[in-house]
Amino acid sequence: MATPEFGTLESVDLREAWPHEAHNFTPWLADNLDRLADAIGMPLEPEGTEVQVDQFSADIFARNPQDDSFVLIENRLEGSDHTHLGQILTYLAGLEARTVIWVARDFQEAHLSAIRWLNENTIDQFAFFAVQVMVARIADSPLAPIFNVVEQPNQWDRHIRSASQEKRSELTPLGQFRSEFWTYYAERYPHDGVRLGFADANPDYIVENTGLKVRRFLAQNQVGLWITTQKRATWEESDELLNPYLPALEKELHVNPKELTDDEFELWESTAHRTIFINTKDRKNWKEATDWLHKHLTIYLRILSEPVGDES
Repeated sequence: MATPEFGTLESVDLREAWPHEAHNFTPWLADNLDRLADAIGMPLEPEGTEVQVDQFSADIFARNPQDDSFVLIENRLEGSDHTHLGQILTYLAGLEARTVIWVARDFQEAHLSAIRWLNENTIDQFAFFAVQVMVARIADSPLAPIFNVVEQPNQWDRHIRSASQEKRSELTPLGQFRSEFWTYYAERYPHDGVRLGFADANPDYIVENTGLKVRRFLAQNQVGLWITTQKRATWEESDELLNPYLPALEKELHVNPKELTDDEFELWESTAHRTIFINTKDRKNWKEATDWLHKHLTIYLRILSEPVGDES
C-alpha cells in the first residue's frame, strides 16, 4: 500500500479571510454560530448584531435554547485589550446575558486572568469564555476557521451534560422522541453536524461559500432532506443559488430536475428534496433511517462542494 501524500497546515492572516471586522467578520460569525457552538459545547441561536447598549454596540447577541438564556459575543480580529474588556462588562449588565464569549486573535495573560476571576467569583448561572480565532489551510484548499477555547468555567463539560439531561427531562413526548432519534444519529455519524440531544425536527448543515444549507427532517412516517438558503430569500434569489447544482443533482439522484423543487415550501425554502417513507416510531428502523440520511447528506455535500462555473 502506497504511503499517502500529506500536506502542511499553514496559518493564514485573519484579514485575508475577513478584511473588515464589522463588515465581514461579525456577519460571518453571526451566520456560522454553529462553529462557535461546537467549540464551547453549547448550542447558540442568533438574536441580533450590533445591539445598542448605552453608547456602545454589542457585536452579536444570541440565545442558548437549552435554557433560553441570553449570550453575549464580542469578536475581535485583533488581540484582546482593556477597552473591550470594559465594554463586555457594560454589555453584560445592559443585556442581562448569562454567558459571555470573547473571541479574539490572541489574548493577553491579564485578560485571561480577568476571565478566570469572573468564572471563579460569580454565581454558577454566569459563564465567561475566551476563544482564540485562527484561520488555516493546506496548499490551495479553502480557508478553514478554527476556534480554540483558551479559558472557560471550571467543570464546564460536566455542566453541559447536566443541562442537557435536565432539558431532556422537560421535553414533551414529541421532543423526547426527536431528541432520542437525533442523539442516535449523532452517535452513529458524529461528523454530520447533528448535536447530541437536538430536540427539534430539522437539523441543518451549513455549506460554506454557497449561501445554501442541507436541512434534514424527521416525521413519524418518514425522514428526508432538502437544500435551502441560509437566509430568507425570494424564489429568484433561491433559484440563482441552487440552479448551478441541479444538473449534478439530477445525474446523481436519477431524477428529473423538476422533481428537485417543491412549491409546498415557503418562498425562502426553494428546495432540492429527497424523502424515504419509514416508520420512525419503531426503533428497529432507526439504523436504516439514519444510514439513508447520512448517505444522501454525503451526496448533497459532495455536489455542493464542487466548484461551479459558467458553461462555455
